[in-house]
Amino acid sequence: SGEIEEWGDRKEAVIFLVDLGVGMMDGSRHGGSALLPLLLAYLAQVLKDKIVERAHDLVGVVGFRTLHSAARGGVARPNTSVITKLAEPSAHAIDDLLHLADSPSTLAQTFGHLPDHLSMDFTNALWLCRTEFTQARHAARIVRKRIVLLTDHPDPTRGDDDQIDRARTAVRDLAEAGATFHITYTTPLPPSPPFNRAAFFEEIILPATHPHRTPDTPPIAELPIDDIRSLRPRARKRHQFLRVYRHTTLHLAHDLRLAVSVYLANVPVTRPFPLQLEAANNVPIKQTRQTLCALTGRVLTEADIRLGHFAMNRWTVFSQQEAERIRELVPQGIRLHGFKPLTQLKRHNTVRAAYFIRPNDLQVRGSEALFASLLASMLKKEVYGVVAYRMGAPVVRLGALVPERD
Repeated sequence: SGEIEEWGDRKEAVIFLVDLGVGMMDGSRHGGSALLPLLLAYLAQVLKDKIVERAHDLVGVVGFRTLHSAARGGVARPNTSVITKLAEPSAHAIDDLLHLADSPSTLAQTFGHLPDHLSMDFTNALWLCRTEFTQARHAARIVRKRIVLLTDHPDPTRGDDDQIDRARTAVRDLAEAGATFHITYTTPLPPSPPFNRAAFFEEIILPATHPHRTPDTPPIAELPIDDIRSLRPRARKRHQFLRVYRHTTLHLAHDLRLAVSVYLANVPVTRPFPLQLEAANNVPIKQTRQTLCALTGRVLTEADIRLGHFAMNRWTVFSQQEAERIRELVPQGIRLHGFKPLTQLKRHNTVRAAYFIRPNDLQVRGSEALFASLLASMLKKEVYGVVAYRMGAPVVRLGALVPERD
């Protein structure tokens, strides 16, 4: 249809698929500290960051290579457990993760740790992730699904051909449902064998032909043991880079437009308004507002109120309805009005944080080709575009569309 749908109340869902095997609790394999408690403490911090950045997204933690099973959807899946359900981040989930990170005995009693010499059907973990996606609250609003796998074991199936075939089918089903995989692994210290990426994850979970495997977002990354504490800032950096603030349109001329995705490197945090309560019973106070005339004290209606703009030594007066129609003259999106040389753009012209836009061929086909042509022409002629943009709020702003080579 060509219509651009804004982010609105849509949600991103992230499931951290954590290895709970014996090796994750063996400090000798990871430089003296058990890896699993560090990862659980990191995940608790991720939930705290989500509450600040986007509290309505969904985050869950699923464990695999456990001794105990968890029933989900009426079916028990061996060697898998839900640590925290896929839901909006909460203080309760953060406390649960911190408690497990500080109490290895509780972790072992609740979930158990599968020995490395025993295999498990990895399809159970993938099925549990898919069940979390489908049974989560507001599942219909989920627009991006991610599975972040954290492990130090190269092959949970230990080469079982039947289990590998089932895992390959489960991965294909998740990919068709829109899920993407990001795998972070650690290589244990000698004398433990090194992590062989090709044993299972690289060849089975993420083959080279996987549609979500791109140079910009490598799905498999090694986390050095000495770099465990850098996991959080690295994940936040990627999270900020991938966060789509809004989907909108870039109007180049009459009946010529392309779809773009707007990114923000820094998302402003707004402080909620305080809720005023009655001291006697803590019931919220109902408030009504009226506009009074400063000269007579008479209550004014909307028809009595005018909006004025002072320019050229005179006042221009508008009614409320006229002001609303003026705001609607510029539609949602970005409209290009012309070009100016880049030499005329000075650093002090920046008055707020910049938006970054990229073409979105999924919304309007041909947007990438048109965007590439526009970018190449602006770089060649060394010009920037003068645009008027409106992002949600009924406020039209002027901006500079500056080309970048990256």
